[in-house]
Amino acid sequence: MHRCLFKIDVEGYEKYVLKGIRRIIKESSDNIGLIEFNNNYLANADTDINEFSSFLAKNFPVYYLNKDQLIKFTTIDFHTVSSYFKKTISMSTSY
Repeated sequence: MHRCLFKIDVEGYEKYVLKGIRRIIKESSDNIGLIEFNNNYLANADTDINEFSSFLAKNFPVYYLNKDQLIKFTTIDFHTVSSYFKKTISMSTSY
């Protein structure tokens, strides 16, 4: 059994990298990944943010790390996630 640890930050081409490593992920007993993405970069790479969000939700549990708290998203779509981050950003800038 193999374990897979990955980080992806490729300026909008995340879905292509994930599709490329799909076999490795399926053959691994444990997977942990960090995927950093930006909706503007996804759009520039011809990736629909809602399709990408659906792909993530279908294939991975998605979490957000907020300081020392790990929060699991029960719904992942652009509107839900972006509103959460706007709240987080506005809270952190009020200090």
